[in-house]
Amino acid sequence: IEDREAICSGICRVLAALPPDQWATSLSALARPTIECLEIVTKKADDSLAATKKATCSSDDFGTLMSVLTRMANEIRLLCTITRSFNLATMKQRDAMASGSKTSTDSVKDPENPLFGMFRRIWPCMSHIAQKFSSYEKITNVLGDFLTDAVSIKGNDGSAMSLLKELSDMSITIMGVAANGDEISAVVPMLGFVREAVDIYGHLADSDVADKASGVTSTTPTASEARQIVEQLLSLGFGALQFSINKANNAGREQGRGQEPTESGPEQQTRVQNRSPDALSGMFSLLTICVERCAILLIQLPSNPGNDREGEGLFTLSVETAASCIHEKEVDVARSSMIFLKTVIDLKGSLSQDTTGSESNVTRARLIIPVMDSAIQRVREDVFMCLITGACGVFPREVLDPAASVLFSLLRILSAEDAEALSAAALNQKQFLLGQEAQLVVLTVLGRCSKGTVAPSVLMDCFADLWQMHQGDDAGAIAGGDVIMDFARKYGA
Repeated sequence: IEDREAICSGICRVLAALPPDQWATSLSALARPTIECLEIVTKKADDSLAATKKATCSSDDFGTLMSVLTRMANEIRLLCTITRSFNLATMKQRDAMASGSKTSTDSVKDPENPLFGMFRRIWPCMSHIAQKFSSYEKITNVLGDFLTDAVSIKGNDGSAMSLLKELSDMSITIMGVAANGDEISAVVPMLGFVREAVDIYGHLADSDVADKASGVTSTTPTASEARQIVEQLLSLGFGALQFSINKANNAGREQGRGQEPTESGPEQQTRVQNRSPDALSGMFSLLTICVERCAILLIQLPSNPGNDREGEGLFTLSVETAASCIHEKEVDVARSSMIFLKTVIDLKGSLSQDTTGSESNVTRARLIIPVMDSAIQRVREDVFMCLITGACGVFPREVLDPAASVLFSLLRILSAEDAEALSAAALNQKQFLLGQEAQLVVLTVLGRCSKGTVAPSVLMDCFADLWQMHQGDDAGAIAGGDVIMDFARKYGA
């Protein structure tokens, strides 16, 4: 399959060099064998699946089904390569024409992206696959790739929005299958698609929400349609992940009290296994892009109706989840939660300091700041304590830089009094083993960060040094010694 992908990718680059009026015909010729093969494989998969449901089925029937599904996944993977490669190659071609490297006679005559024709041809088959076979991980993974590649395709407003709607419907179908089967990990491939959709259309959705909040009638139907689609995707996506969210919060609160998370009963044990680290890290990555592209929409989304903590929106619950995941042993989960928290804190800080006074910025600040400020207030002490504790040898080495970045951002929005009080309390925790002189050094560094007189890299270096000095069983023995003196000289304390 890798060789076939390489060949198709090369052919797509050749096709992009042809005159634009030949793109549709050439692309159709390239994709036709793969599409026809996929249609044949899909029929075989239907027959194989039916065979496994008969009373006389054997292990050979299941083996046949798995073999057919592997071929199906490979054909979809090849379609992803064609979609991605052709889209990228023709995008460069259009950029070249726009910059004047082509003559005006070479301009695109057909306003429709040729990939849309390919999608119309394959869509019935892909929809059938999503409905019948998305419970299988190998199929869900490639469908996620296909949706993610397809949503980035550009077209006129009408065609692009129509494509987004079709892709979203397929994603919703797959998430529904995953939710019904209680397979949290199966939602992960869809998170990549939702993240890409938010990155491309989130600003339109946010502008529609802001217009409605300001009593302005939107003049762009595209923005309203984009909001409806993005809002539905986010609600369903986070709803499917609700158990992971609640489980992470419960584990965080128990670990914060020094207790081991506990579960009892076979049903609870099964559901705990379905808490996927990939799902949590994917969720935080999606939340981060939401803060960047559609923060107003995000803060207005309700939490899942099944959540027993009434009155809390999805955003507040997500911030609390991120705070509880900082100390996760899974590096990707911890890092992505920190990046999300930093993005939230930075946006709140930038909106608070914005002095441009434009109407759109005033509206954004009015809607966003109170909600973000409330959420940050609820977790800031726990986050502060956890970040300092983590720097004392607790965190994996890989998350020290994002941890320092979060703390730097937090220090910048705190008042001088709050920053000093939290810093002193955090350094008085039992995990800090380096003595009073080292405490004074770190307090000095944190104070400079709060005032903005040093760069975030200084705190990253300080965290790295703290972490290194806490390695080994004799960390307390270096208090007051030469190592601490060198530490003090390095940071000018």
